[in-house]
Order: sequence, then structure tokens, then C-alpha cells
Amino acid sequence: MARGAFIEKLENWKKYFTGASWEKAFAALEKVTPETPDGVTKISGDDLRIIVMSYSTKPAAEAVIESHENFLDIQMLLTGRETFRWWPVNSLKVSSPYDAAKDITFYSQREPLAEFGARPGYFGIFLPGDAHSTGIHPTGANPAQACRKAVVKVRMSLLGE
Repeated sequence: MARGAFIEKLENWKKYFTGASWEKAFAALEKVTPETPDGVTKISGDDLRIIVMSYSTKPAAEAVIESHENFLDIQMLLTGRETFRWWPVNSLKVSSPYDAAKDITFYSQREPLAEFGARPGYFGIFLPGDAHSTGIHPTGANPAQACRKAVVKVRMSLLGE
């Protein structure tokens, strides 16, 4: 799969992704509703899980920039609006080295290579090598926006199945 953020309508996922793990990941995402309680649901142990969370957006300067090495993220808003930002990891300066237990590296702030307005019904995929920052005020909005999001974490080694 080519690297770079991928944004698409949930209903179109089958046009791009095939295989048992993709099917499980998107089936879980399709079942989540705005009423789904916050928390983690394991789909295939720790290798494939969905996290539902509630939060308020923040200014871009307060958002963290992160990447993962072993998992990809499929992120989809359930309610609200926010901004997703993307960078190739090799364009950033590491601010906190890779933590293998949490599969995360943090980076210093800089202008993003790409920025997307996220809305319910659309998903974004961030692969290893994709640094991303989410939960940011929508473009043109200053006050915090209340959001609910589902994030599916998929271990990269499952994608060959």
C-alpha cells in the first residue's frame, strides 16, 4: 500500500481494501454509532481493536504529532468536526523517542504537509511512516468542538491475511 493519509467515505471502503483483517476492521467501524459507549473493544485480541472516545478539539499548537510502527489507525468521527493533519515522519524532528510498549513516537510541531477537515461518515487511515495530529479545531473555528470518534488499531502483520 502506498504511504500517505487516505480519506474516504465509509461506504466506499470495499473499493480499496480486501482481506479478512480489513473486513473485520471495517465491520467493527460500521457497527459503531454516536451512542456507542467510550472504551476499547478487542476484535482479534490486541492485534485488532476499536477505541471509542469523547473529547473537545484544541488549537493546532496544542495537538500532539505522533506516528506508529506496528499499527495503522483507521479514524472516523461519529459526531462533531475536527481537523486531521499529516506529515511523512522523515520530515519531522522527534521530540519523544519511540515507545515500543505503546507503539508511538512523538514529534515537534511544524506546518503539516496536508490538512483535512474530518466529518462523520468519512474515515482517515494513517500508516506507519505517517505522522498525524488529530482533534484539532476545524478550520475557521476557535471554540472547542465536542467530538466522538472511533479509532480502529490494526497490527500491520495482519494485513497479509
